[in-house]
Amino acid sequence: MVRFPCVGKAPDYYLAYFGIRQPAKVGLDLPAEGRFRVESIDTWEMKMEVASEGLSGRCEIALVGKPFMAIRITKSADSA
Repeated sequence: MVRFPCVGKAPDYYLAYFGIRQPAKVGLDLPAEGRFRVESIDTWEMKMEVASEGLSGRCEIALVGKPFMAIRITKSADSA
């Protein structure tokens, strides 16, 4: 599993930037309470797309494996 620095406002919002690393998948350890949405951010093409939704606890998501990508993790509004 890839370890990476992450910032945010727990337990509602997290942001991770991978820099030159190019992980094809990332393991997450999200809070068990609530459901989360993960979006991949292509910082070069300035595009965002949903990578996965409805996540909680330990999970793994697939990424595109490009450098300079980021992910945004947000708690779903219906899981407040």
